Amino acid sequence: MYPTSFAHLFLRLTNVNDKWRSLLPNFKQTVYKKNSIIKETDLFLFFFFFGVIHTSYTSISGVEWIFIFQNQGCIFNEHALFDTPIKFQYTANTDCTVRKIPIKYLQSPQFIEEYPDLYINFIETLALKESISYSYFSDLAYSSAKSKVCQAILALANEHGNAMFTPGITQAEIGAMLGLHQTSVARVIQDLRQNRIIGAFTKNKIEIFDIDKLRSISCELMPEPADGLLI
Repeated sequence: MYPTSFAHLFLRLTNVNDKWRSLLPNFKQTVYKKNSIIKETDLFLFFFFFGVIHTSYTSISGVEWIFIFQNQGCIFNEHALFDTPIKFQYTANTDCTVRKIPIKYLQSPQFIEEYPDLYINFIETLALKESISYSYFSDLAYSSAKSKVCQAILALANEHGNAMFTPGITQAEIGAMLGLHQTSVARVIQDLRQNRIIGAFTKNKIEIFDIDKLRSISCELMPEPADGLLI
């Protein structure tokens, strides 16, 4: 409806790993309260049974970037199976129920032999999330702050299929997904409202008045650096 390169940022993955439900009776169920951080990520792959979580990464400068939401029927913490220094954080957006599958169990040749369909699904999930991450960081690198916010608004409109909708996400959360400070997001939103491009912008309501202008701004790129200077 409203094409935008940031649409994947607000994608809520749901039931992409339903095949893994066959394993659930064998593993411990754990409940995490809203806003709690999922622990023991060095030991387990998690199957998400109920609720909503988001995955984030904290940069060396201390900025938290949120780049994917997941609902029930998804596995997460796949990177624990590999020797990688990158550490992701998983936060419960609602009360959540998960099943914890030991990493050692998944690393055994017996698992691959017994559950080849789950292994293939695991690889497919890695490829999906890799493509999301690649697009995410490419957009962050080349888009201006204003265009990032406009792309985010378009992505939300695309998700809800309307120019007036309930986003269910705060300005601070949008900033975290775009690598922007909350004040930068607020400044852009104020400018868009003053120019009557959008109206209300709250967690409960967003109004888009000029979709064409919003789309035009969303295509703006970062300015080119001066000769001999690196940004």
